[in-house]
Amino acid sequence: MSLRLTSREWRWLLVLGGLAICCASVTFVYFLNFGTSNQFDYLVGLAAGGALLLFTATAPICLPWALLAPGPTSIMAAKVHAALYTAFISVTLLASRPGHSSPGDTIAALIKFVLLAILAFELLMVWIATHRARRLGRLSGGPRWLFPGLASAIVGGWGGGIVLWSQQLPPRVIAAAEATAQGRPYCIDVDGRPATGAHDLTGITMVARNDGGWTWNFHALLVVGEGSEREYFNWSYRRGDFWPVSEHSRESLHLDRIVKCKSVEHFARDW
Repeated sequence: MSLRLTSREWRWLLVLGGLAICCASVTFVYFLNFGTSNQFDYLVGLAAGGALLLFTATAPICLPWALLAPGPTSIMAAKVHAALYTAFISVTLLASRPGHSSPGDTIAALIKFVLLAILAFELLMVWIATHRARRLGRLSGGPRWLFPGLASAIVGGWGGGIVLWSQQLPPRVIAAAEATAQGRPYCIDVDGRPATGAHDLTGITMVARNDGGWTWNFHALLVVGEGSEREYFNWSYRRGDFWPVSEHSRESLHLDRIVKCKSVEHFARDW
């Protein structure tokens, strides 16, 4: 197989690149505005639900069409559908986290299994349709790497958007810490250890560990003051700011004993 690309294939690569950029932009904007507006969250959920409904409604059309009348158009439609479904399942699995060990977790696991089974069935049907079209000499036209290219562009764009959002977070976190401390000494613990630089304050690193659906630590714990005058604040992604930790949580989690960082003035200002 020749690795030399035709002008048509170069155009296809540009389309994939543009799609990846669009996916990255949408993901970046979503995370950047997460929790800032109930209306925004509602519209995003509505759009996602509408897309899923449209995707589900087109499934009974694409696969029978490709199987019964294999050809360039029907095969392309089936591959696009399979790529979109693959991207949907991949993002869902990558973003999902365990619940609180409730009966709903069993249902969630069953739903994931069913979705993966449907995906496997769809990919098998696409392969059969493609093989039939090739045998009948009807597999011409359409870009190469349609299925892997489309799925990779969507999932890669989603991941790229998360990375972009993650990298712009440290200045916001530091500014919020400085504002909360109001000139008092402070420090920040991340994942049970002192933050040592801006790289510890990204969206990817500031993630509370999930232990079977239970979270026993904070995304980032801001410690303001020293000794008995200490105050504790948790970084909230929904509020985009540090939020006071209750006295009950302070005592039950033994924060006075387990905090590792040492408060100093302007702990992170010059990072």
